Amino acid sequence: MASAEKEAQVGYERFQDLGSEWSWKFRLLQADALAWRGMNDRLLVLLSSETTSPPSEELSLRKERLEGLAYTGLHRFAEAEQTLGDADQLCATSSYPVCVDIALACGDLDLERGRFREAQTDYARALSRGKAQSNVYGEANALLSLSAAALQQEHFDEALGLARAAYQHSAA
Repeated sequence: MASAEKEAQVGYERFQDLGSEWSWKFRLLQADALAWRGMNDRLLVLLSSETTSPPSEELSLRKERLEGLAYTGLHRFAEAEQTLGDADQLCATSSYPVCVDIALACGDLDLERGRFREAQTDYARALSRGKAQSNVYGEANALLSLSAAALQQEHFDEALGLARAAYQHSAA
C-alpha cells in the first residue's frame, strides 16, 4: 500500500496540469491507500490540502466517503455521521458506483458504534444499490458486512448463511 500511495503521488504531480479532475482522481487514489493503511489523520490532511473542490459530484462523493471512513476510524463519530449522511442523501437520487461504498461506510460507522440494527439497514441498502448497478463486488461486500452485523448480534446461523452467500456470489 505504501508503494500505491507513492505511485498516486507521482501520478498527481505528473498529471495535475491537465486539470482538476485528474488531480482529484490521483489525490483520491492516494487517500484510498492511506485509508487501507489506517492512516486516517494523514488522509484528512491530504484531502484538506487541495485548494479546489472536486469538479464533479462523483468525485465529491468519493472524497466524502474517504473522509467519513477516516472520521469513523478516529472515533470522530459526529463528523463521520454528518459527512456520510450528506453523501448518502446525494446517493438517494443518483446511481454512482461509489454510492454502494457510501452505504457500506454508513454501516461501518453504525457497527463501530454498536448500533447493529442500523448497520444491517445500511448494509441492506448497499446490497440493494449493488444489485441495481450489477456491481458483483459491492453485492458480495454488502453480504459479508451483513454477516458481520449478524455475528455481532450472536445470530450465528444467519451470519454463516450470509457469509456463504457472499462467497458464492463472489465465486460466480
